[in-house]
Amino acid sequence: MCPCSEIHVDIRTAEEKATVDGASLVNADHPQVVEIWNLVFMQFNRMADGSLKNLPAQHVDTGMGFERLAMVMQGVRSNYDTDVFTPLIREIETITGHAYGKTEQEDIAIRVIADHVRAVSFSIADGQLPSNNGAGYVIRRILRRAIRYGFTYLNKKEPFIYMLVNTLSKQMGDAFPELKSQKNLILNVIKEEEQSFCVHWIKG
Repeated sequence: MCPCSEIHVDIRTAEEKATVDGASLVNADHPQVVEIWNLVFMQFNRMADGSLKNLPAQHVDTGMGFERLAMVMQGVRSNYDTDVFTPLIREIETITGHAYGKTEQEDIAIRVIADHVRAVSFSIADGQLPSNNGAGYVIRRILRRAIRYGFTYLNKKEPFIYMLVNTLSKQMGDAFPELKSQKNLILNVIKEEEQSFCVHWIKG
C-alpha cells in the first residue's frame, strides 16, 4: 500500500487550453496531456487482516517516461519528433525512398519500424534472442510486425531493418555501450530473422 504522485504535463496550444481545462484530460489518453513521471512512496505493507504495517525500508520508487520528457524539453508534440527517433526515421526514409509526413499509413509504418528496431536491438544486446517460445517469441513477433509494415506500406520486399542497427548504435551507443559491443550480433540476428520471414511469409 503506497501513496503515489503522478506528474502530468499539458503541451497543447494556448487556444486548446483556453477551451478545455487540462485537469479534465488527465489520464484520459489525450496525446498532449501526458504523464511524464510517477512517484510511488514505498511506505506500508498491507497485512492479511487489512491493516497497514510500516515497511522496514521506506523509499521512493520513481518511473520516468524518457521519450515523453524529451518531447516536452524539445518543444514538439510527438515522441517521434524528438531526436530520440528522428535519426532512425531519416535512415528509414533513405533506405525505403518514402518520405515521413506524406501519408498516415506510411508514417505509421515508419514509426512502427523505428520503435520496433529499438526494442529488438536492446533485447538482443541484453542476451535475449528471437525464438519460438517465451520472451524470445515476443521478440520474434515484434520484429515480424515491423517487417510486415515495411512490406505492406513501404514496398520493401527484401531485408532492410538490420541496416538501421548502425544508426541506432551510433546514436545511443555511448549511453548503452552494449549496442556497440554487440552490434554485429544484433545486425546478423535481425538480418537472419528478416531473411527467414521473407522466405516463409512474403515469398511463400
